[in-house]
Amino acid sequence: MIFQEADMQRTITLLLILLITMMAAGTAQARDVQVMILGTYHLANPGQDLHNVEVDDVTSEARQRQLENIADVLAAFAPDRIAVETVSSRDDLSLRSYEDFEPADLVEVRNEREQIGYRLAHRLGHERVFGIDEHDEGVDYFPFGAVSEFAEKKQMTERLEAFHRQASGLVSTMGRLHAEYSIGHVLHWTNQPAFIDRAHRQLYYGLLGYADASDQPGALLNARYYERNARIFAKLTQIAAPGDRVLVVFGGGHSYWLRHFVSETPGFELVEANDFLSALAGQ
Repeated sequence: MIFQEADMQRTITLLLILLITMMAAGTAQARDVQVMILGTYHLANPGQDLHNVEVDDVTSEARQRQLENIADVLAAFAPDRIAVETVSSRDDLSLRSYEDFEPADLVEVRNEREQIGYRLAHRLGHERVFGIDEHDEGVDYFPFGAVSEFAEKKQMTERLEAFHRQASGLVSTMGRLHAEYSIGHVLHWTNQPAFIDRAHRQLYYGLLGYADASDQPGALLNARYYERNARIFAKLTQIAAPGDRVLVVFGGGHSYWLRHFVSETPGFELVEANDFLSALAGQ
């Protein structure tokens, strides 16, 4: 009987420890910063990327309805902070352009910053939107020119042309989907985790082979792009407090690394955009 009582006491003690541990873990998880990375394509046709998706006028009535539908599903996430792909000159990383924003601007400005980020922030009554992009006049964060020069010098131009065909095919597919479906459908397609991982491996990591014993321009490009995204994420950590929900609206090329930093950094939790965008798939 003494053994049974001691054994029962030990069991109760272990259960109490387990319960306390679970409660502490639940509290810690509840205090994590929840971050949704919404990878977008450029809605204003700025032509700033190596290969660019052709987009029609998103200020049209039909496209505005689609963008309102996107705001509807993202509003369910109820973000406390919204960050966009713009550099802020302010210490708190807020954007003056949002303070001047009015919904009437949406029929004139095509950029996804306003069309998605500012639209939703205004709807939710946010006083600030944050610009967390990184830019440095002295640093080329995407030195593709060095890769092209290396390919020319090392008779690797056919290989590089194949890379361009692959990248061009990807954006052509996105352009076709944009023409045939809603913006929400295309965003759902481009925010699939498997798609993000595959595109990064094939395009960015595919450049690592442009190298010899003394020159590795593909590695430099990947390192610089990693640095830019690391700095972007570092800014994100400055605008969020424990328990916050943050929506990050950035070009899809940043999705891989931003998702990585959110997933791997203690105190942050990744929320899948497609858990919300799935309602718009097929439209």
